[in-house]
Amino acid sequence: MIYFDELSVAQEMEASTTAVDEYKRSDLLLYAKYLRYKAITESGKDYNNVTVEDMEQLDSQIEKELKAFCNRYYIDFNYIVKFQDIDNAVASSRLYKLKLPLPTPITKKEWEKICTIENDNYRRMLFVMLVDAKYHRLHSISIENSATITEDTLFYCHMEKRDIYKAGACKFKNAEEKNFSLGCLFRNGLFDITNNKYRSWFVKFVDISDNPDDVLDYITDYDHLSLHYDRLCGKKIGTCKICGKLFKQSKFKDASFCYKHRGYNKSKAKKVRIGVCIDCGNEFSVMATNTTKCRCNNCQKIKRSNDIKQWKMSHKA
Repeated sequence: MIYFDELSVAQEMEASTTAVDEYKRSDLLLYAKYLRYKAITESGKDYNNVTVEDMEQLDSQIEKELKAFCNRYYIDFNYIVKFQDIDNAVASSRLYKLKLPLPTPITKKEWEKICTIENDNYRRMLFVMLVDAKYHRLHSISIENSATITEDTLFYCHMEKRDIYKAGACKFKNAEEKNFSLGCLFRNGLFDITNNKYRSWFVKFVDISDNPDDVLDYITDYDHLSLHYDRLCGKKIGTCKICGKLFKQSKFKDASFCYKHRGYNKSKAKKVRIGVCIDCGNEFSVMATNTTKCRCNNCQKIKRSNDIKQWKMSHKA
């Protein structure tokens, strides 16, 4: 389950050139929301302030693009059979926005409350639960939700226990420590059980003040919440100058880039060659090291679609 950043997942789906056999309805909804996000941002509108009416105007465009994506990405997709899944994804994407990696503040009061817990694994769990609860309340994905945050507002946790353990990089010594984790936090009065049938618990120590001076850190890298925790604990954690991701610093020398972009500033810009498409004759640019590309992107998509159709026909015969 994707809790924070659906944008990067949708972009990977869009850029993928590998077809798959089956799809999940959640994947269709995610990509439909992404298509609406692209259409709205490209039109110059503020995505955070869109209305249901703005979304409804895009229905026909989103349905068309989603069908094209399914025909390209899913091998056995048949619109006549699966039209209801497309319709449901288009309808639901009107009401819910794409989850973006927006910054979530952690204040001094919240961090001090977390530090009252002696067990480091429990502190990590509580930190992840706090980020989860604040993110979904501060950055609501509901188009129609305009409720203001007050002292009576409940900050629900959305993540499951196994995902909390993983995101916090918890390393329990034994099964007993792991099994009693939520019970220990509950006895400290830091979260409570809810009667909501959709959510199990909510965090009780959220600081709703708007004073920027009270903010210790802004959570931006949701793939590495444990590194945000380590940085608040005083450990050496760097931020990549290229992608903004967090990474652990070396004991001997601080780096400016993450492992993926390490050495970026040492190498020269990669050379680009200009090719001519063998189908349409138009020019295209590609990395000089790529000597096999002979078609532009549009023609490559058409060829791939035809190859898939031929593959289906040959396997049906």
